[in-house]
Amino acid sequence: MRLIILTTLFLIPLFGFASFPVKTTLPSDTTIESKKETMEEYNIRIKKQLNTAIEKTTQNTITRNKTKRKNFVIGGGLNFYSELENNFSVNIGSILFDYLYTGFDISNYSFIETRIYTPKINLYLSGNWGIQLLSTRSIDKYGIGYDYFIAKNISVSTEISFYLYERSWKTYSLNSSSSSFFGFDVSSTSHHVSHSGTTFLIRIQFHF
Repeated sequence: MRLIILTTLFLIPLFGFASFPVKTTLPSDTTIESKKETMEEYNIRIKKQLNTAIEKTTQNTITRNKTKRKNFVIGGGLNFYSELENNFSVNIGSILFDYLYTGFDISNYSFIETRIYTPKINLYLSGNWGIQLLSTRSIDKYGIGYDYFIAKNISVSTEISFYLYERSWKTYSLNSSSSSFFGFDVSSTSHHVSHSGTTFLIRIQFHF
C-alpha cells in the first residue's frame, strides 16, 4: 500500500507537465544591418549638392543683372578744385541703354555731362565740357566716379577728375595819334590764360 501511494505521487507531476506544454523561446538572429553609403553614391550626392548651389548662384546673378538703372537722375553737390574757386552744382540727366548717362551740370559753369557705366557695378567714366556764360572761360573735366546707393532711389556719388581751364579775352586802350582824325587810336591786346588741375566732387542723387 505504501508503494502504491509513493508511485502515485511520483507520476502526478509527470502527467501535469505532459498536459500543459511549456512555451519556450529560442534565440533568433535579429541583427539589424545598417545601410552603408558606397563611394559612388557619395560622389553622386556631393555632385547634386554642388549643382544645386551653382544653380542658385546663377539665378541670383541673372536676377541682379536684370535690375536696370533708373532712367532719370537729379542731384546736387560740392566741387572742390585744386586751383579754381570751389562751388555748388546741380545735375540733371537721363540714363540711356542702362549704361550711358547724358545731362547737364550747372554751377559757376554750364557743363554738358556724360558718363559711361560699367555693366555690373555703378562705376563710371565721365566727361564734362563747360563754359562760363557771358564770358570766354571754358573748362573740360575727365574723371572716374562711383554711385553708392544708400536707398533704392537715392545714391551718394563721388568723383575725381582732371580738368583743363582756359580763358581768352581782350583789353582796349586809347592812344594819342597825330595822324588819326580824332587825335587818338584804339588799340586792343589779346590775353590768354590756361592751367590744369584736379577736382573732387561729392553729391547726392535721386533716381526715378
